[in-house]
Amino acid sequence: MDKTIETLENKELLIRNLKSFVDSKELSDRAFEQSIGWSNGFYGKVKANKVSFSIDKLTTILEKYPEINIHWLFTGKGNMLVGKYEEASIPANMGSLTSNIKKLESFIPPAASKIFESIQSEIYLLIEENQKHKKHVDKLLKSQKDALKKMEELFKL
Repeated sequence: MDKTIETLENKELLIRNLKSFVDSKELSDRAFEQSIGWSNGFYGKVKANKVSFSIDKLTTILEKYPEINIHWLFTGKGNMLVGKYEEASIPANMGSLTSNIKKLESFIPPAASKIFESIQSEIYLLIEENQKHKKHVDKLLKSQKDALKKMEELFKL
């Protein structure tokens, strides 16, 4: 049997935050359900707290919408979104990111610890990948600048 979020003390907060996220995406209940593979009407039942949903379903949401800040989703603290909205600050704040992850661990129930570990690993991989892309973009921008200088020199002759 799947583990459910029933064990979470802050289940109502999680549901309220999920609703806020879906509203911010301007998705209908049905469009949200379809985007994550839920059956018709299931999200409405979740919002009304009439059904419990599994950690697997929560994982599906986080995989489909990686911009959701999991800390915000569980606690209501911090920004709703991460990802491209905070990319620039992640490398500079690596220490605070690590401490925030440690704090977040205390909010995660044991049933979700594997999911949390997987998400944590993915965050670090994405940070590394982002830094590689930033270096590549910096090289491209330098090449573009050099090419523009050469063009200016050619036209000045």
